Amino acid sequence: ELFLARYIFEVENAGRDVRGFKIFYDQPLGPDHERVWHYLASLDDLKVIHLWRRNQIERIVSEIQAQQTDKWTSYQPSPIPPPALDIGVTTFLTKIAQKTKRREQKMAMFKDHPLLYLEYEDLVRDQPGQMRRVFEFLGIDPLPVKASTHRISHGGLRSSLRNYREVQDALHGTPYAHFID
Repeated sequence: ELFLARYIFEVENAGRDVRGFKIFYDQPLGPDHERVWHYLASLDDLKVIHLWRRNQIERIVSEIQAQQTDKWTSYQPSPIPPPALDIGVTTFLTKIAQKTKRREQKMAMFKDHPLLYLEYEDLVRDQPGQMRRVFEFLGIDPLPVKASTHRISHGGLRSSLRNYREVQDALHGTPYAHFID
């Protein structure tokens, strides 16, 4: 509960108090991890918006770039792209399997809750349309929304991966091949 109290934001909308927060599958770090997730699942009036990235390869590249540069968020457009990475195919396959398992476990905990699936790529492509879906799902009046963050990397996988061709060749014929440009 302390973790949530620290990260909850509140707003009044149409006379209703609305609270929200974001949490990643592996948060919070440490011994309270499962306790926080079970607490959330126990909340009867909780509505879940599951924002996830369809392109798992880009998600992994983004995560590793953030870990290496310690730059997780950008509030201004970045004129300099992060350095290109050399990531082994085994790393991609292992991380995809781990993240998929964790996502399925966490989402199973909320099977009895109202759930809206929202894909990151759709939100980037059509923010007004996707936000209409969010407000409708929450049952609140639309609010003006403007993204306060900017993408850190813009060049796509070809410029983010030094071993792009190796990864592309290795993923050919796998369920992940369509994630490569």
